[in-house]
Amino acid sequence: MDAVTDQVTHTVAPVAGQNANAAYRATLAAHSLAIAPRLAFAAAAAALLAIVGHPGLALGLAGVGVVIALLVGRTVVRARTDLLVRQDEKNRLIATLTEARDEAMRQAGEAEAAREEARRASLAKSTFLATMSHEIRTPMNGVLGMAQLLQRSDLSGLQRSQVDTLIKSGELLMVILGDILDLSKIDAGQMEIAKSPCDLRALLSEMETFWAPTAAERGLTLAVEIDAAVPPFVALDPRRIRQVLFNLVGNALKFTKEGAVTITVSRDRTTGGLAFAVSDTGVGIPAEDLPHLFQKFSQGDASDVRRFAGAGLGLAICRELSTLMGGEVAVESELGVGSTFRVSLPLEETAAPAAEDLAAQAITEDEAPALSILCADDNPTNLLVLEQLLGAMGFRIRVANGGREALEAMTTETFDLVLMDIQMPEMTGIDVLQALRAQAGPNRQTPLIAVTADAMTLGADRYRDLGFAGLVTKPVQVQSLVSAMMAAVANPDEDAAELAATA
Repeated sequence: MDAVTDQVTHTVAPVAGQNANAAYRATLAAHSLAIAPRLAFAAAAAALLAIVGHPGLALGLAGVGVVIALLVGRTVVRARTDLLVRQDEKNRLIATLTEARDEAMRQAGEAEAAREEARRASLAKSTFLATMSHEIRTPMNGVLGMAQLLQRSDLSGLQRSQVDTLIKSGELLMVILGDILDLSKIDAGQMEIAKSPCDLRALLSEMETFWAPTAAERGLTLAVEIDAAVPPFVALDPRRIRQVLFNLVGNALKFTKEGAVTITVSRDRTTGGLAFAVSDTGVGIPAEDLPHLFQKFSQGDASDVRRFAGAGLGLAICRELSTLMGGEVAVESELGVGSTFRVSLPLEETAAPAAEDLAAQAITEDEAPALSILCADDNPTNLLVLEQLLGAMGFRIRVANGGREALEAMTTETFDLVLMDIQMPEMTGIDVLQALRAQAGPNRQTPLIAVTADAMTLGADRYRDLGFAGLVTKPVQVQSLVSAMMAAVANPDEDAAELAATA
């Protein structure tokens, strides 16, 4: 805007003045060309007549000359007046353009200040969420970790039920926190979609196993139907599609008092893509609520906030994740009849994962090989959780209180795997990794897994780029931790060469 205004001011205004001057000169030139020969002729004739003795005629010619001179003078005055008028118009135009330029500069300054303020606010929000994520996840790691340990001990029926409730409540709290962080990641453009071979039948079977007790408790029928036309493996982000379907199925069970919840997967006949549908026989949604159903912190009815648990983030997450995966989500609903949520995604067939990857994913805690593992963390409770969880599974555990102690331990002892906290005083987990790869020693090529309560700052791909063999977020889930550990040590030679190359 500034450049345009300056260009107008410095280009249009001089052109306007030049046009006015040119018009003035052209007017004078035209009149001079028309009048000058006549004046010359009249003067010559008057002189000739005066010489030959006709003073009357000479006087008449002189009078004509005077009249012509007056006409010329009048024309010149008129031309000058026109020039002054044009000059005034030019001055007004310059003033207008200058005022417009100043206003544009003021608005540009305000816009820049607003952008800077928004940038600072966004940075402050991201920093706050990253800090809160760490501060909440760290104690929750201790709570859920100890609850999982307690769950493995000899308990009475009542005690086991109480521990199960404790774990389920903690996991629900982490789901809400995860939804908030995911929306913040999406807003900040940090959400990552990592495609890999996904067995939809296995994924849906896992979901059915997970939700079946809840459905049975509510007296509902839970059914899963997969069309035969759906290929065995498709390229998807398993974590994200699981997150979308978990939200939709959880909502369907929550808002259905009787009847059934059905999950179907098929090929879209129009686009050829994947079509997921979650249908229920629940309360339904009013037509006026459908347009804003997928907005953040929105639920169909304000009374639902009191009657049903939830922060109103689940459907917003579903929409955002579906869009990031190249698809869309839609809903059909009728009050008192039920609702159907549909998710359409592009279909990309792929081969099955490598055999060793499947073996690493399928391994159970009891089948895990005995490994020598170094656990580094500055929080004693987190170390206690890892030591007791992994120790009970037969792993040989060595703990280090902080990054510096972990680096010292790795210079003298050999480990099969290192579980490294990231946010530690003195030396962060990233500092330890870089120092380890830069020096000779028995663990220079040992795989490191990042174990962090900060689920906001860096994603899994970024940690791998830094040289970590995997990422596990706190609170630590035993199966997820074991799967990540087995995947990290599945091909030690290949992983070591890759890690050394990225260091």
